[in-house]
Amino acid sequence: MPNVKDGFHYTPKEITKELIKDIEFTDGETVLETCRGGGAFWDILPNNTVNDWCEIDMGRDFFQHTTPTDISIANPPYRIEIDGERVNAIIKWMDHQFSITNRECWYLLNGKCWSSMTPIRLNKWKALGWNLCFMRILNIKKWYGRYYWVCFSKIKPSIINY
Repeated sequence: MPNVKDGFHYTPKEITKELIKDIEFTDGETVLETCRGGGAFWDILPNNTVNDWCEIDMGRDFFQHTTPTDISIANPPYRIEIDGERVNAIIKWMDHQFSITNRECWYLLNGKCWSSMTPIRLNKWKALGWNLCFMRILNIKKWYGRYYWVCFSKIKPSIINY
């Protein structure tokens, strides 16, 4: 399977080149790539923004990152190891990303992660000011089928009812 290293599935660059077009960047704002991986998003971030990244394999643990950012982008790992146990990471990942981001959080999620978006969780995030404002559905045959490119925003209205 292409774009796989040590069990991690890196985002194909041909896909990120299309997805990044959905993000409206503003001069001088800060952008965080929360899991740099092979650099598929990082390598194409605009030059007019102040860009930063996390990648645990490169010594920058996302869960230790506390610097606020305007926009954050993630193709997060779906399972991580905590205290020697493999656990579902997506909700923990999103909660942390929401805590350090001021404007928009962008995610590339698989179907299993998408099914974690329960009304209870969406209500919790909405109470914190986050609205699901964008969704693009993708078929990525190199991986395992259907993926969801979604944006949660503090400034744009929700596109769903629940």
